[in-house]
Amino acid sequence: MPTLGEAFIRKNLGRAWRWIKSNPDAGYKSYCGPAYSRFALADAALLDDLKDRLSRDIYEQSHACKILLPKKSGILRPYTIPTVEDQVVYQAMVNIIVAERLAPKARSQYLTVTFGHMYAGKSSTWFYKPWRRGYSAFNKAARSSFRRGLKFAASFDLTACYDTLDYQVLCHFLAQLSCDKEFCEKLRYCLGVWAATNTRIYLSHGIPQGPLSSGLLSEVVLRHFDLNFGTRSNVRYLRYVDDIRLFATSEDALRRMLVRLDTLSKDEGLFPQAASRTLPTAGDFRRFCTDFYY
Repeated sequence: MPTLGEAFIRKNLGRAWRWIKSNPDAGYKSYCGPAYSRFALADAALLDDLKDRLSRDIYEQSHACKILLPKKSGILRPYTIPTVEDQVVYQAMVNIIVAERLAPKARSQYLTVTFGHMYAGKSSTWFYKPWRRGYSAFNKAARSSFRRGLKFAASFDLTACYDTLDYQVLCHFLAQLSCDKEFCEKLRYCLGVWAATNTRIYLSHGIPQGPLSSGLLSEVVLRHFDLNFGTRSNVRYLRYVDDIRLFATSEDALRRMLVRLDTLSKDEGLFPQAASRTLPTAGDFRRFCTDFYY
């Protein structure tokens, strides 16, 4: 069956709606809650109608509401609120990318290399495994690295990762996951509508910040770092979403790895901000972890 056909079967649309309702992000649900409640009053019939329009190719995406939230730096973070139907369509498409294609390849690196946006499985009430489990495993891996003598640490952060993710780059990696051209073009078109600014300027980059499905979609691209950072006994690589932490035995080894990650970010058109520091004491190490988590 074509990828798009897999995404829009009724069972998958129902699964998408179930995960949207169980989204643990209280902040996002505070904006969407009333719309979710109205949709839930007749969700079975509404999903049947949605499936019918998708199968007849007459479904039309709507422009999303954009909320601009201030960050500590003073710049604004865009929060994207698509319609409930658009959220279901988006989640249904990501379900296929994840459940059938990405997750089987990525699971071996869960809690060892990557610690965020871990797919929980088709039968789970929630789309992701508990985030606290990822935080705990990250702390454990970081402390283990320090005990092994990796006392030089660096952070490699991507600036505005969701906002700058290019659709052509995304489709490149989707093709590697055996997503067909029709599926990629449909997702690309939808993202372009949802990413459009309030002044209706259409962009060729950016995935919505807020919807549950965006986290896993970003993993399609960010996994490029996990697969290509290299394997070295004197450097430990840990990634939580778009924040990468490195631990090394020497500053030279650390800088070599930072250069490698910078090269990989250029492959994908992403923009890094890197900073390194020496951690000569356990106290400095704990403060480093505290800076990351809080």
